[in-house]
Amino acid sequence: MHMRSISLKAAVIGGLVEFALTVLVAFLFSVALLLPRLGKLMESAATVGAEVGQSWTYQASAWVIGSISSVVGGYVAARIAGHDEIANGAASAWLSIAFNVWQWAFPPDTTALVYSITMIVAAPLLGAFGGYLKRGRKPLPV
Repeated sequence: MHMRSISLKAAVIGGLVEFALTVLVAFLFSVALLLPRLGKLMESAATVGAEVGQSWTYQASAWVIGSISSVVGGYVAARIAGHDEIANGAASAWLSIAFNVWQWAFPPDTTALVYSITMIVAAPLLGAFGGYLKRGRKPLPV
């Protein structure tokens, strides 16, 4: 079976869905983490923001949010493309890879550096998994 090309439209839309979902959910999660510290936040927003950003709870949650978003973006790309679901799912990670390469080049701290490196590798794999989920029970081409 001959592999058709990756759909640019599917990759772009899947990448944008992944990025928008990551930003939206991370923002909501950050607000939820900051609400208990609202009083202290009024005194020193930069300090509280830095404390939350450095916490392992936040870092682990950011990785989980980014990972789930990569799977969703891959699924969306595969659905739009309608063919070569796994390849199109992996291609949807383009924006995540670009953002994390940029963050890798200019890391604000070591935890962001570790996150960036893992997501550069994980995002296309997770996007491919989203494509695989969309593919369903169809046999893989030989």
